[in-house]
Amino acid sequence: MIRRASTQLQLTDPLRLLLWMPAVSAAVGLLLLRLLHLSAPVYAAILLVILCFGLLALFGPARLRGLLLVAAPQVYITLLLFSWTTALYVLPDHPASGMVLLAASLHLPSIYVFLFLQWPSRLALRLASLSLALFIGLTLPHAWATRASSSGPYEGVGLPLTLLFAHGTLLAVLHSFSRARDELAHEQERSRLMRELAHRDHLTGLHNRRALEDDLAGAAAGFLLAVIDIDGLKQVNDTHGHAAGDQLLQLFGEGFRQGGGRAYRISGDEFALLMPDTSEAQMQARLTAVLTGVRRVFPLAAASMGLARREVGESPDSWLSRADQAMYARKRLARA
Repeated sequence: MIRRASTQLQLTDPLRLLLWMPAVSAAVGLLLLRLLHLSAPVYAAILLVILCFGLLALFGPARLRGLLLVAAPQVYITLLLFSWTTALYVLPDHPASGMVLLAASLHLPSIYVFLFLQWPSRLALRLASLSLALFIGLTLPHAWATRASSSGPYEGVGLPLTLLFAHGTLLAVLHSFSRARDELAHEQERSRLMRELAHRDHLTGLHNRRALEDDLAGAAAGFLLAVIDIDGLKQVNDTHGHAAGDQLLQLFGEGFRQGGGRAYRISGDEFALLMPDTSEAQMQARLTAVLTGVRRVFPLAAASMGLARREVGESPDSWLSRADQAMYARKRLARA
């Protein structure tokens, strides 16, 4: 699926740099026109537009910055094409036209980079190639007209050929790097999803036992661990069917998900809660609140909970074992 740029596009460091470059260049261009006493209202107007656009995209209101960031490649390409056409056909003999042509040819690659940073590699290549094709197309009449008197770097057939091969090579390199970037991002996302799936219980959406083992290994002394066994799951399955049993587990899972900390389903009818800063009374109150909600659907629902606070130097296995033992002790007490 093609990713589309949006007004929420983040202004990352590369994009910020690409906005600074034309703005600074425009400011330098205006300064040179003034210092050299060159009267060029058209060029001055273009430079002012570039400077104002860049400053607004960098420092304007947040919503406006997002809109300008998305529109930046199209705006810059349009301005560069207008400058290119003006220098070649409208003001070919103006002293500043050579500088304008040089600036346009140097800044066009930055537009390619902008496109490849914003868009998927294939779409960016199409847009960048279209931009290059427009520049070459606008250059051809000038190249043909000056083919016999190619005394400068921007005259004769050498100009469109230079654009074609130099910029075409650059586009091929950018496309290759962009594809590699997209593939890496896709692989990282796939790895993240696979890891997430490996650490999630598919029925309740809670973390699973593998995730609990990882979190126990990283938990500090003083963390409170609760192991909770759901009483009567088999009876619900036998009486109302496995769909009802699944619903019972999902209701418990939804209840345990709320209230902070981390919640886990660690076996068929066992859950766990890991809290960094809570008391045993608060944990018991949380279980009571969850049971109250579940009993609105399953009036006979019950659960037994064992609590264990991690001791200094205690292994994760020992800590989990103590919580298990406390849970089974509470279950035996309830049956007595």
